[in-house]
Amino acid sequence: MANPELSSISTSLFKHANDLAKSLNHLTECSFKQIISYDLDCGILPDFISGYQSCATATGFIKAIETEDESSHRNKPALYWFEITSDHTANEIYESVIQLKKNTNRNLPAHHQVLKDANSNVLYLGKVKSNLAGRMLLHLGYNRSASPQGLQLCHWINRVGLKLKLNVIYLPENLAVLASVFEVELANDLNPILGKHK
Repeated sequence: MANPELSSISTSLFKHANDLAKSLNHLTECSFKQIISYDLDCGILPDFISGYQSCATATGFIKAIETEDESSHRNKPALYWFEITSDHTANEIYESVIQLKKNTNRNLPAHHQVLKDANSNVLYLGKVKSNLAGRMLLHLGYNRSASPQGLQLCHWINRVGLKLKLNVIYLPENLAVLASVFEVELANDLNPILGKHK
């Protein structure tokens, strides 16, 4: 005799799988071409002042992301990557991070023991389930606690001249569970300097 409780669970799982399939069917190549980009000049980032997170908005970078989020993307998952637009090489960036890890207690992203791709122009690739602007505050380094992981850009000693472009692709809300899958596939293509993707 079938267990009614298991039957209910099976029906629920099928419904979720069906919803995911419908959302995936609505995705087209165009969905992944809708990339929103933000320029970031790390040389003009305000110095970190303990407990003063709002100084990050002085660059206009966070404010621009918040404006976009509030318009239509606040609760959407997103894939994002920082592209290096200045003349810095992957080796220079990699060595800077190694030195920074020795001289700060801030929690930086993991990295491979040896630089994976010396020709990479992608600093970091990540994902969020929602609230992209909040995640960017961690990457800029304006969080009170040193424990949350991020790029900690305002703490880089040699950030003068470093210019980045943040590229963002938003996904439908109910595809948040698949953001990790897309992230790994994108990492295989972009070979970011920082971060380990499995």
